[in-house]
Amino acid sequence: MRNVLASAAESEIAALFHNGQEAAVLRTTLLEMKHPQPPTPIKTDNSIASGIANITVMFQQWQQKISELVK
Repeated sequence: MRNVLASAAESEIAALFHNGQEAAVLRTTLLEMKHPQPPTPIKTDNSIASGIANITVMFQQWQQKISELVK
């Protein structure tokens, strides 16, 4: 990752996305080798990032939580 990110949540989302891309390549390779895999769970320990990824935290709520942390 070469970008500078503004918050831990943004960094975590970027890392989740990157890891998901890597997993997709591996899953495709295994499928082509006739070794299909069950769905790959992707986990995070960052509650805000998890909320954003699962669409349980709305963008405005996320911005409010970030501004509260900065104060």
